[in-house]
Amino acid sequence: LLTPPLLSPISSHRFCNTYHLLLQPGPELIDELGGLHKFINRNRPIITDSGGFQLFSLSHGSVNDELNMKSRDGRNGWTSSVLKISEEGAKLRSYRDGRIVHLTPESSVQ
Repeated sequence: LLTPPLLSPISSHRFCNTYHLLLQPGPELIDELGGLHKFINRNRPIITDSGGFQLFSLSHGSVNDELNMKSRDGRNGWTSSVLKISEEGAKLRSYRDGRIVHLTPESSVQ
């Protein structure tokens, strides 16, 4: 069985996906639990993305297709996950529960 202490010398970096962390568990819970390092019990470097790839993909449907959600056309009346993109950021509909979330340049690096 490979435990975190055994894997530590093998894997010096861990990648975390900003978009998926935004949707679940959410930045509030990660902050409440002491930040991303504590949340994933990691004392080594973490690499995160900006969420930009998901914005591009969601605009064209491929992430929804990947998650077997298609465009949700006909399911709860949702037809698009990307609701608005502007200089201030993006307004998205969560594929998990339909709530509206905002991803800004600032929040993507917090």
